[in-house]
Parts: sequence; structure tokens; C-alpha cells
Amino acid sequence: MTNDMKTKAKRSDATRALIQQKALAQGSQRSDEVQARVRAVMKSIEAEIAENEGVYPHNEGAVSGAEVARRADIHPTTLYSKKQRELGIEVGNWLKRLKATEPIGRGAAKKKLVTRIADWKQLFENLKQSYRDTELDLQQTQADLAESLKTIQLLREENANLRALLEKSGAEKIAVLRPKKT
Repeated sequence: MTNDMKTKAKRSDATRALIQQKALAQGSQRSDEVQARVRAVMKSIEAEIAENEGVYPHNEGAVSGAEVARRADIHPTTLYSKKQRELGIEVGNWLKRLKATEPIGRGAAKKKLVTRIADWKQLFENLKQSYRDTELDLQQTQADLAESLKTIQLLREENANLRALLEKSGAEKIAVLRPKKT
């Protein structure tokens, strides 16, 4: 007797059918889990691209079916299997939509990154110039304040001297000047 005959002899047709049914159910469950993981990864990638101003932050900016498979912890060929072919088509369509709106290749991501770096550099230069201008305005304001404080001090001293002279000369010598009548 061969091994195949021994197995058939030990299990009844009903048992084999039950095992096959459970195996199919388990396979279907695994397929559903794979689909759920892949869809979750696609949403996660979209969120990461949105957070990073249109650039995918991993894999040097390249998004592909292989990257989706890697992130979903499945083999890339899984997307081409009979059971997952529809999911593979869905991923392909998603990648096409993504490529239409965002630079998701390495070259495009580098160009986008270079543009972002230039934008940040320009923003930094503008901020530096604004800071310099503000510092100059502050220095000018402080100089104006110091000059005004000196002028106020001189005017107070002059006022005090004039009051002292007024008290010395006496109040009776002050005459009110009436306006001329015309």
C-alpha cells in the first residue's frame, strides 16, 4: 500500500469533505486579511504623502505595488495570484490615480524635494531679512527713545530753573498782558 491509499483508508469521504471545507474557509479568511492589510497600507501611504507635502517619505519616494506588498507584509507576487488578482488590479489603479496627482517615483520625488528645499531656503532668507529689518527698526526706536528722554530731561531742568527764577523775582512783578483792542 502507498501513502495515498493509507490516508484514504483512514479518513471517510465526509471527513475529507469537512477538512476541505475548513481549508477553503481558512484560505478565504487569509485572503480577506490580506485584502484588509493592503487597503490599510494604501490609506496609510496616502496619509503619509499628505503629511509630507506630496512626497512619499520611504523608499526614496517611490511607491509601487512591491512597496505596497512589502508594507502589507506579503510577497509581491501575491497581488498576481488567482485569488488576489482583483486586489492587484485595485492596487494598480490606485497607483495610477496616485501618479496622476503626486510625484511618486524616485526622480519625481527628488525634483519635488529639491523644489521644497529651495522654497524653505527662500523662506529662511526672507525670515533672516525680516529679522534684520526688525532689529534695525528696534535700534532706531531705541535711539529715538533715548533722544526723547534726554530732551524731556532738559525741558524739566529748564522748567525747574524758570520756576526758581519766577519765585526769586516775586509774584508782584508779573503783569497780565491784555490783548490789544482793535
